[in-house]
Amino acid sequence: MKNLLQILVLISALFLYSNESRACHALAVQDYTLNVVGGGVQVNASSTSPTCGCGVYWLDVEIRCLGEAFDAAPFDPTQYLSLSNYPYFQSATMLKPNCVVQAYPQVTIPFGNLCPGIDYQVRVRENNNGNGGPWSAALTFTVPGTIDPLVGNVNASNVNLCVGDCTTLTASVVGGCGLAPIYQWSTGANTPSINVCPAVTTTYTVDITEQCSNLTVTETITIYVVPTPIAGIAAANPVTVCIGQTSNLTLNGYDGNIQWQSAPNAGGPWTNIPGATTDNETSPPITNDICFRAEVSGCGPSDISNVVCVSVSPTPVLSVTSETICAGEITTLTSNVDLPGGTYTWTPTGQNTADLTNVSPAVTTVYDLEYNLNGCIVNESGTVTVNPQPTTLALAGSTICDGDNATITATPDEPGGTYTWTPNVSNNNTANVSPGVGTNTYTIDYDLNGCTYSESVDIIVNPVPTVDVVQQEICNGENATMTATPDIAGGTYLWAPGGEVTNSINVAPNATTNYAVTYTLNGCVANDNADVIVNPIPTADFNFNNVCEDLETPLNSTSAVPAPGVIQTNEWDIGNDGSVEYNTANANHDFGGWGTYDVNLTVTTDAGCQDNITQTIDVYPLAIVDFDATPLCLGNPTDFDDLTVVPNGGVVNTWNWDFDDGNTANTQNPQNTYATAGIYNVDLEVTTDNGCVTNLTQAIEIYDLPVADFDFVNDCFYNDIEFSNTSSGNATNFEWDFDDGSNPNYQENPTNLYNASGTYDVTLFISTDDGCSDQITQTITAYAQPNAEFSVDPTCFETISEFTDESTVNPVTGDAITGWDWSFGDGNTSNVQNPTNQYAGENVYSTTLTVTTNYGCEDTYVDDAIVWPLPQVDFSPTDVCLEFNTQFQDQSTISNQYTANNNVNWAWDFGDGNSSNQQNPTHTYMSDGVFTANLTVTSNNGCVNDEDIDVTVHPKPVASFTGQNLSGCSPVCFSLESTSVINNPSSIVDYQWNFSDGSTYSSSSPNLEECFDNFTGNTVNYAVELVVTSDQGCQDTHSEANYISVFHNPIANFGYSPDEVDILDPTIQLNNSSQYADTYDWYISGWGSSSDFSPEIEFNPEPETYDITLITLTDEGCTDTAFGVVDVLDRLIFYVPNTFTPDKDDFNEVFKPIFTSGFDPMNYNLTIYNRWGEVLFESNNTEVGWDGTYGTDNTKIVRDGTYLWKIVFKETGKDKRVVEIGHVNVLK
Repeated sequence: MKNLLQILVLISALFLYSNESRACHALAVQDYTLNVVGGGVQVNASSTSPTCGCGVYWLDVEIRCLGEAFDAAPFDPTQYLSLSNYPYFQSATMLKPNCVVQAYPQVTIPFGNLCPGIDYQVRVRENNNGNGGPWSAALTFTVPGTIDPLVGNVNASNVNLCVGDCTTLTASVVGGCGLAPIYQWSTGANTPSINVCPAVTTTYTVDITEQCSNLTVTETITIYVVPTPIAGIAAANPVTVCIGQTSNLTLNGYDGNIQWQSAPNAGGPWTNIPGATTDNETSPPITNDICFRAEVSGCGPSDISNVVCVSVSPTPVLSVTSETICAGEITTLTSNVDLPGGTYTWTPTGQNTADLTNVSPAVTTVYDLEYNLNGCIVNESGTVTVNPQPTTLALAGSTICDGDNATITATPDEPGGTYTWTPNVSNNNTANVSPGVGTNTYTIDYDLNGCTYSESVDIIVNPVPTVDVVQQEICNGENATMTATPDIAGGTYLWAPGGEVTNSINVAPNATTNYAVTYTLNGCVANDNADVIVNPIPTADFNFNNVCEDLETPLNSTSAVPAPGVIQTNEWDIGNDGSVEYNTANANHDFGGWGTYDVNLTVTTDAGCQDNITQTIDVYPLAIVDFDATPLCLGNPTDFDDLTVVPNGGVVNTWNWDFDDGNTANTQNPQNTYATAGIYNVDLEVTTDNGCVTNLTQAIEIYDLPVADFDFVNDCFYNDIEFSNTSSGNATNFEWDFDDGSNPNYQENPTNLYNASGTYDVTLFISTDDGCSDQITQTITAYAQPNAEFSVDPTCFETISEFTDESTVNPVTGDAITGWDWSFGDGNTSNVQNPTNQYAGENVYSTTLTVTTNYGCEDTYVDDAIVWPLPQVDFSPTDVCLEFNTQFQDQSTISNQYTANNNVNWAWDFGDGNSSNQQNPTHTYMSDGVFTANLTVTSNNGCVNDEDIDVTVHPKPVASFTGQNLSGCSPVCFSLESTSVINNPSSIVDYQWNFSDGSTYSSSSPNLEECFDNFTGNTVNYAVELVVTSDQGCQDTHSEANYISVFHNPIANFGYSPDEVDILDPTIQLNNSSQYADTYDWYISGWGSSSDFSPEIEFNPEPETYDITLITLTDEGCTDTAFGVVDVLDRLIFYVPNTFTPDKDDFNEVFKPIFTSGFDPMNYNLTIYNRWGEVLFESNNTEVGWDGTYGTDNTKIVRDGTYLWKIVFKETGKDKRVVEIGHVNVLK
């Protein structure tokens, strides 16, 4: 792998001895180093010069685990053995012809013989045919990789012993370096196998330590000493259960291994209950009377506990009625049960009576009844269906106008019912009605599933009113009042347009407009409308001309009015002061001076509609002429400044100048250059913007001029340039124009800083106190400053950065760049125009370039040189499974310390001829081994890096298995054995068995023993799947369909009818309710056998108990047995006379019941009562009757009459006590 070569230890061994003489013996080596390379460690050492020329030399090398002692065997100084196996190695031989330090041939110790992740030590010495030099100091290194964990195991030849027996314990270990381990048992033994003979159950511990790696694993094993079994005392609780319930089985005072058994009666036959092996078990569900016992095993014969039997009580049949009510009503749910005498519990009410009374749920509710008869519980439920009770129809009354319709809609809170209307206007929830004026009532009777509700609503009908509006006439702009007059007062008004809501409105339309009113009384509407006629208003207007002062102004009316109007009068008010000066359509008026005057004109139409207009008239003023002239110097133009003003803001439009030297001008402020000095009369005539003309003449005098000059030196434009005044004459004022747009400078000898390079025309203007002036212009040069600039493309780390000078200069007079000064931001510099630079790492480097022209002008430019980082390549995993589609994860990174970077392209070479360009590809290796995979990563900036990494492909296991006892009657207890294999050095560490019923078993053992039950009526087949996993997580799967077959067992069960059999009719019908059987065998004690499905049996007419056994079988030979007992009862037969005659005639003298059969004479009582309930006679002997006497001495005889008798006795063979009551008549 790239960059894998690492020098772990580089230690130079110094000479241990010094011998300057030429001697044929070996000395200490020098330059001794160890270098770890891809497949091993390289041993390097050199000879010393004093031993030159003394024959053949070689290098002895010994390697040991760190901490392990060196032993130097089997090195022999007298001969060269060419050793090359751990832990002894020798280099190739060499001669020493020259007296110089000479390197021995390199020795490479391969990693294949060493343990990954372990530290080793190496020493060397020089050897020369019998002269062995001293051993060097030991150097150390670590073998790359990770050591496999040490996994120990302990097995016993027998883990269960009887007292006095022995067993062999054997320890083993896998993993680690595979070197010979050291065993240390808790008994003190140190061999892999030991023999132990414990007197009691004992746990043994062994510490297994591997030399070199010093890995240690501790394992334990428990040997159980099994005692002679003691059955103990079994108990069942409860001993009476309902059908399908269970009983708790406990065993006390036992010693050994328990196996619970069951049988239909105490006499057997007994069968094991699967999985019932503890001293506290729950029986399977019980459907018939059954007995249980525990078989306790150990060393020697098993011991059997006492038998405990559990009887099954009958399950009653329960039913409950259901009722339907309206919400809020009360009802009763009635129950019926075939076996009375139990207790009742209703849920959710908690009542404990047979019938649930006075229930009134808000919604449909299910009531559960639990009936408990001697602990046998049945449940039934009854439903009280609650139909909703309507409580509203949400009727809404309305008010309408006479002739309109109203809609009445019933919206019940409980929809779905029927509707009855009074009056009969509809048969559904909606009716459209149009009743007469007044209040009208409608009633709806609503029926929903028998739940009724009634509701009424009123429809109010109002009369319809009328309204009247009168037409109005106005001038445009005036107001009119419109009034609505209804026939019935009290309503509301709404006008259109406008939206006013009063009966009278004020309006001012611009044109004839119709106004409509809506009158609403109790929701009923009346409408009317009328026009407001609008007469036109005249438009007053006139035109006029503005004149200069002292002239008349003409006034001409241009007023108009829309048809059909006619203007009848015109009235002029000059000055707008309320007085009328003219009544004609046109007039002329002299205002008497310049100024602004208001004139008003009022016009009136034939309809009396008026309009007026006021306009402002201007009378223009004449201009006030004036002017000035400067400078007055010979040879210079004289500037004439017009100083004329026009009152009231007027302006001059034209100027006519006469300079009195033959020259004229017509501009406002002209110039004139006089040829000779002297006095001149200048005339100016002006005309205002309103055409008014005036003029003015003034005298001026012309004087002589000074001479301007200056000196300067050219420089870079960004430096100050100095100017020196050299003018002649008597100038006192100086003004400089530097030709750069700056403000004038008034110093005599100024300096100027230019903003840009170029040539500039500099002008000096000078003047005297008389205002005479001169100027001179000279051209100067401001040399150009260069524009420093360069470019450099961003580069990847380890790539040279190339800098390109892009500096420029705009030449003024031959300007050119002649010097470059570079600073690259990393301490490096250059003075070439286009340099290169190799940066030491990624960064953003601030680079500076200063350039200089041939005139010494400079500029500096700073920019960043970007060096992008390379991707740091890494990926996982490096351990994969053969034929497994492995997801490789790119774990490459890239720095974002200075620039934004991310990896965008990946190129994979998996080392087996396959490749990918995905970031996180998947790949399947088709052979195991070590493959050198390469990943090349490219960043978003195109920077590329790659890395080689070894990927170890671990072998894949091959799953297979065999099985025994794979079919039979339920339960089937089978065994499965994995025959899976895997190539070295991997091993299988987990076996997961999956069955088609969803059950899963996982273990490190290759074997599985399990039992499957079948409680159905069909054979159940199980598919088996084995998933094996290696110590490197590699998996394989093997499955077999219908591999295990569990035959169903029959379920034997029967009953008989009638329930009671007596001697009068000793015949029963056996009712076979068995399931899943194919044949049936009946065995009746004292009667015989039958193979009929449900035979009829006739017993002898004598009281007797018969045991009945039903054996059921399937075609696969699976059996089940049911037992029953039938008692043929003695029938109760007795007679009680209703009259006797104690008259001492020896006939019918005594009253007593006469019993023939079926009663127990030992449980008998006869009592005689009179009509007041007094006891007259009592006997407990069936042979002793009542002779009609009473009293303490039984000497009194009762009177003739009727007396009450009561007999209480028990029937034969039953606990049932019979009570009979009757009357007997005494006649004498």
